[in-house]
This record gives sequence, structure tokens and C-alpha cells, in this order.
Amino acid sequence: MAGKKKPPKSRPERTIHSVIVIFKLREVFPISSPASVPFLRLIAATNDVRHLQKLVLSYSAENPANDVESLVREGENTYLIRMLCGHLYEAGNALHHLDGQCKKQVDELIKHDPEAVKLIKKLRHIYSDNSDGGLWKGLDKMRNQVSFHYPETAFAESLKDHPDDAKFALVQYSGMGRYSATDTIMKTIAIRALGGSREDFQNKVGEAISLAGLLAQTVDLLIGALFEKYETAILERKRGMVKVPNYLVAFEESALKGGYAL
Repeated sequence: MAGKKKPPKSRPERTIHSVIVIFKLREVFPISSPASVPFLRLIAATNDVRHLQKLVLSYSAENPANDVESLVREGENTYLIRMLCGHLYEAGNALHHLDGQCKKQVDELIKHDPEAVKLIKKLRHIYSDNSDGGLWKGLDKMRNQVSFHYPETAFAESLKDHPDDAKFALVQYSGMGRYSATDTIMKTIAIRALGGSREDFQNKVGEAISLAGLLAQTVDLLIGALFEKYETAILERKRGMVKVPNYLVAFEESALKGGYAL
């Protein structure tokens, strides 16, 4: 019997342990070490990726209240996906630089941690796969054609395929409106960069979100190994508790099953 769609069951709120580590920066990352700057670049890229991953997941979990919010959400979510792919690409460059400068030191650092060894091997594989269907190639196209650029040729090609009916959501407060027609153009360009079909796009975005989680896990373990090596540089550990948003709990559960799809 047809009827209204039941709202999803609310998840119990999860609270987990946290720790703020206060440490001497130049003891853990000595200026004289060739590994310090590449490590810090990878950590900085991971910060940006982790933030964008959270935003994409939170946007995907929310339901807009009306047509204007729906247009705005769709456009903003496409923007966040573009940024996530761009920063994932830059994180790959940072990893390549780190490995190029000091791969032996990295491997030595984590050799007694099987989980870290497994994760960095997987991360390196993804970021070295230059096949046409590989995520790395898709991230390359997104970074250099879509994420931070508005390419004239791609815009012209996308405009030809755009439906004749277009939408702008105009709101009194400028930060709440959206020129949705151009979002459609940018999404078309993004779809072409990630395989050509909407299914390809969805699959690659799911892979990108999962890669963001893998990157963060790997870097967390690398940092843990650094702190273990430079234990005397740690000044204080402040322990506490933090609440985990439900959309991150859902992502973690789906990741354990082998991947995440929007």
C-alpha cells in the first residue's frame, strides 16, 4: 500500500574519547630533517580534505525544506565535491613528495604497526594508479579542469547540452541565493571529468569520500608513530570526550562494509 515515506530512525548519539597533544614542534619536525616539510604539507592537505569530507557528508544527510533550499543545497554540494576532489589531488602530490624525499624513513617509522603499513600501501596504490578508470586520473582532471577553474571550452560544450529551461534562485540576502543554471553547467563538466555518466560520477565521488577517510586514518597513524618516536617532545596530553555527528557514524559504518556511495 502506497503511503508517505517513513522518516529514517534516529541514531543514538555517539560520544568518543579525544586528546589534545601539546608538543614541541621543532623537535617532532626538525628544521634540519628533509622529512619535516613534506610531512607537514601532507598533514595540512589532510586537514583540508577531512573538513571537506565532513561538509559533503553533512550536506548529503540533510533534507531541504523547499525548492529554493533544494537548489542552493544541490549547487553548494557540487561545489564541495569539486573542492574535495581538488584537495585530494593536492594531498596525493604531497604524498608523492614525501615518498620522493624520504620513503625509507616513513616505512621505517611505521614498520612495527601492521595497520599503518597496510593503509599506506593502499594509499600509495590509489595515488599511483594512472589508468583511465583510476581515481587518481579522475582527481587530476577535477583539480585541473573543474575544482578551481571555469574553463571556457568546457563551459561552451556544457552550454550546448544544457536544457533550455534554466533556474536562478534569487533571495533578498545574497548569501542565500544561487545561480543554479551555472551549477548545472559545472556539474556537467565534473561528470565528464569523472567518467562521463551520472553513474560514473556518483561512483567516483563515493571513492573520493572513502579515500578521504583512508587518508585521514593513515596520517593519524603516521602522527602517532612520530609521537612515539619523539615522546620527550610531548609536553601535555589533555583528554576529553567529543560528540560524533550521526552522518559521520553512518559513514564509518558504510566504510567498514567496503565503501561509501552518495
